[in-house]
Amino acid sequence: MRAAAAPLIALLADSKQFVMWDRLYINPASGGLMTFESGDVSPAPPPTDPLIVRSAFRSSIGLEVDTLDISLLCNSGTLLNGIPATRFAIEGGLDGAHIQLDRVYSDFPGNGEIGVMTMFRGNVGDVEIDSTEIRMSVNSFVELLNVQMPRNLFMAPCGRTLYDSGCTLSRAVFEVDSTVAAGSTYSTINCALAQAAGYFDQGTLTFLTGVHAGESRTIRTYTPGVFNVSFPFSSALALPSIGDAFQAFPGCDKTQATCDTKFSNLQHFRGFPYVPVPEVSY
Repeated sequence: MRAAAAPLIALLADSKQFVMWDRLYINPASGGLMTFESGDVSPAPPPTDPLIVRSAFRSSIGLEVDTLDISLLCNSGTLLNGIPATRFAIEGGLDGAHIQLDRVYSDFPGNGEIGVMTMFRGNVGDVEIDSTEIRMSVNSFVELLNVQMPRNLFMAPCGRTLYDSGCTLSRAVFEVDSTVAAGSTYSTINCALAQAAGYFDQGTLTFLTGVHAGESRTIRTYTPGVFNVSFPFSSALALPSIGDAFQAFPGCDKTQATCDTKFSNLQHFRGFPYVPVPEVSY
């Protein structure tokens, strides 16, 4: 049963005519909640909002994972969190985003809303992108019950995620700030840092200023003064400029040695490096 406020219950029970439209919330994993309205009688959207097309949804009893397909129809001026929509999606802005679809009710077009009913909530799964459309497949939160059991696996690598509550390390403590040096490209960032080779491998690099401010990438390899990222920064913008500020965080290969010597966090290591390997028959 869906929850509804008393005014909405009265409207649906007593009125012979009412109007309704969709309200879509998109909450990216990186933050920045977005709200869009869609429907014949919905408020006129800003010109920078996408047009929304969705599939039908249904309600069922049990633990079946429902799916909602949503398309965002875009043009060159469509923005998501202030960024061109297709670029936002290509750079992973919608990956893992939380989606909520509400149905808004009113007694007459142009009048204020009387009630709201939540119809669907879930996480974005697959995302397909072309020049004018972003297609998302949204899985209901029941999907979160699809976890491997038992949760703890006995394996050599650490089972924790770096900087999470189990790891206990503070991300801010390991932040390193620097600026772009000459010769940098979309995939190679030169700087004046002198940490040992490999220190930042599998970590992240985020620009703080310049045309790429706010963009983050995984660090594929690091040698003193040179970052190579796993996926180039947006080529639709200019190259990073000398002096652009960025912050870098070291990564972890989840081995016992790295946890001990690099992070001094061996007491929270969650791997089992001494478990015997499977025997091999010849």
